[in-house]
Amino acid sequence: MANAWVCHFLQASQFRLIPTNFLSVGMLIRDYMTVNNKLSIIIPYIRPEGFEKCISKLKGDNFEIIAEEDKERIGVAKMVKKLLKKTKYDLIVFLGDDTEPDKDMLKNALKAMKKFPDGIGLVGINDGTHNDSHAPHFMIHRKMIDMIGGEIFHTGYYHCFCDDELILRAKLLDRFKYEFTSKLIHNNPMVNEKIKPDDDYNRVYSKDNFLKDKLLWKERKAKILFNFYYEK
Repeated sequence: MANAWVCHFLQASQFRLIPTNFLSVGMLIRDYMTVNNKLSIIIPYIRPEGFEKCISKLKGDNFEIIAEEDKERIGVAKMVKKLLKKTKYDLIVFLGDDTEPDKDMLKNALKAMKKFPDGIGLVGINDGTHNDSHAPHFMIHRKMIDMIGGEIFHTGYYHCFCDDELILRAKLLDRFKYEFTSKLIHNNPMVNEKIKPDDDYNRVYSKDNFLKDKLLWKERKAKILFNFYYEK
C-alpha cells in the first residue's frame, strides 16, 4: 500500500503525520485555523527525501498536507485527482517533491487569491524561471476547479502540459494571477542546470511520454479555444 499521509499542523513549530488508513470518519482533530485561510496542500511524490525537505520548509499554522507516494508511477495528473478527493478545504495548493517553499510563499499566495473580486481563481507560484507564462505550482480555489470542468489536471496527461491546460482555462476566464512574491525553489533539471537528471526524471520526460502529452495538449487546446470563442 502506498504511503498516504494527512498532516495537521497544531502550531507553527509542531505537526504530526497521521497515516490516512488510521483516520476514522468520526475522528476529531482540533484545528487552530481561521475559517477563510485554511489550505489543503497536495503533494504527490516519488522522492521521499524530496518530500520531507519540501514540508520542512512550509511555514504557517493554517494548513493540512495531503501526500502520497506514487509507487505505481501513474503520473502526476492521476495522483492529483486522487489526493484532491481527500482534501477538506476550499483553497488547494499543489507542490512537487522537488520544491523548496519560501517562508512567505503561502502567505503571499493567499494575499493574491484575495485580490480576485470573489476570492476565486488560480494563483501561480514564482519558481524564478517561468514568469507569468507558466506556473507548475500554484494555489487554486475549489470553486475554480468546478468552473474549468471539475478536475485540476486532465487525467489523459501523464506529466507534461497538464499545467499549460490549467493556466489556459484560468486565463480565458480572467482568473489567473502570477504572484512574484510567492516564491519557491524548483529543483528540476529543466529549470536548474545544477540538478542532474535521475531515472525518474528521464522516465517522466522520455520521448514517448513527452510526445504523447504534447499531442494531447495540441488537440485539447484547439477544442478549448473553439468552445470558448465559438460556442458561448
